[in-house]
Amino acid sequence: MLEKEIEVLKALGPSARLFGQIQEWKRPGQHRFSTIFPEAHSQWIRTAAVFERSKDPDFRALGNHMRKIAELSAEMDGMSEDTRQFRRKLRDYERALSRQQRVLRRLIERTVPEDVV
Repeated sequence: MLEKEIEVLKALGPSARLFGQIQEWKRPGQHRFSTIFPEAHSQWIRTAAVFERSKDPDFRALGNHMRKIAELSAEMDGMSEDTRQFRRKLRDYERALSRQQRVLRRLIERTVPEDVV
């Protein structure tokens, strides 16, 4: 694995935990991640940009999904929940989350030795 991506991934830890807690406790459309926590949001976006420029295809995919999740979350924050457009964005958001989880699983399987897991 590439050293730069590992360092950026370590720095992402607090922002990722915060974003995960927001996703767990707030409904989509009420996250307000970019407005309430601008520093964590900018860290999330910077990390996604570094991953998107990576040579590793899994890191590129992870960065793409991270960016998409942040964008969709911000877009849904300003929408009414009873519209067709919101439901479409919610479907895309859930799809990006599941794809991100698959990429993370692949990265973990590739990098963490079996005896540690």
